[in-house]
Amino acid sequence: MLLKQNVGPVDRLARVVGGAALALLARHPFIRAMGIFWALEGVLGYCLWYDLMNVSTLPGDRQANGEEGFPIPREADL
Repeated sequence: MLLKQNVGPVDRLARVVGGAALALLARHPFIRAMGIFWALEGVLGYCLWYDLMNVSTLPGDRQANGEEGFPIPREADL
């Protein structure tokens, strides 16, 4: 099974760093498991919830056809 990537580079970095910090600093096992899960999502570059909502934070040139990302305002739109 091949997972399509739907997490952009900034999002991946935030997930890895935040998840690892949460996993290391949490005392409750459930919170620690959530941190491990988020760090794993960042390492894999795949988010289940993004996939279910058909969202991607990848830059436009790396998105699959028909896949929507978060709307990013252009300078002309501001």
